[in-house]
Amino acid sequence: MVENLAISRTLKAFRVKDSEWGVAVQPLSGSPANFCAYTALVQPGEKIMGLSLYCGGHLTHGFQTENKKVSATSVYFTSKSYSVNIL
Repeated sequence: MVENLAISRTLKAFRVKDSEWGVAVQPLSGSPANFCAYTALVQPGEKIMGLSLYCGGHLTHGFQTENKKVSATSVYFTSKSYSVNIL
């Protein structure tokens, strides 16, 4: 539903017909998709939690080291990683 809404709004904004133009509204990859989801649901500075990079998580889950915020997600949000025991 969201994708179809984005397509119809894009066609309307550019004043073109769907019979003449195609619109692709999918993100380029999971990273921008994750960031869009976070910014839709969480305000800057609020808390998010994601699987640790070392346990199979992703940079967009808020990866940071003890001294540096590495991912954009960790810069905009307060992030906390969790680990799982895979043994």
